[in-house]
Amino acid sequence: MSVAIVDADIQFGDVATMLDLTPTTAIDALIPKLDQLDRHNIFEFLTEHESGVAVLAAASGGGRVWAELNPEGMKRIIDLLAQNFEFVVIDTAPSLDQMVRTCIGSSTLALIVTSGEVSSIRDTTAVLARLKAWGVPPDRLEILFNHTAHRSGVPVEDLTLAVNRKVFWQVPYDRHVPVSVNQGQPVAFYNEGSDAARSLLSLSRRIAGTNKPLVQHQ
Repeated sequence: MSVAIVDADIQFGDVATMLDLTPTTAIDALIPKLDQLDRHNIFEFLTEHESGVAVLAAASGGGRVWAELNPEGMKRIIDLLAQNFEFVVIDTAPSLDQMVRTCIGSSTLALIVTSGEVSSIRDTTAVLARLKAWGVPPDRLEILFNHTAHRSGVPVEDLTLAVNRKVFWQVPYDRHVPVSVNQGQPVAFYNEGSDAARSLLSLSRRIAGTNKPLVQHQ
């Protein structure tokens, strides 16, 4: 299946770093040419990872460059990528501005990542309330519980009660994750058999609706 990743973190986009990529172009080169953009020439602004995943890297200029992109422009980028790829993954900033609203509004599924810390649970509750006010259908939102330590604060049952929603998925604590991040490798490549890798691969299969292997080493 074909996949594109959009790094939509305005200030601190790090998708390319996480994949050990050195993009020759990024979204800041795309923005001035948005009027001429189509489903064919958008490939000029993508960087391909060894897995085959295409990455639209974050702008090196940060917020200054992003200020030139309005929500309608972001939606156009997502729509053009959706015409070329079976899945478009958007990594947003941990904020609720108009750009994030556009990304969620253009998505068929939004994963809200939380952990067991009290502050994270409080933030998750606030996010759900804001998304409800924005009119985002609740069936397009799912909670992902990321266990960042051996004991991630409250148990999942208490998290469910606190946010008044069922937890869609849990990613277990895995000591291989920080190592894979430092090496710029997805944990599914670094150690496919690790707990987090197996969980994330199962999540990917769930979303994709397939049972076939998702990791193809080249």
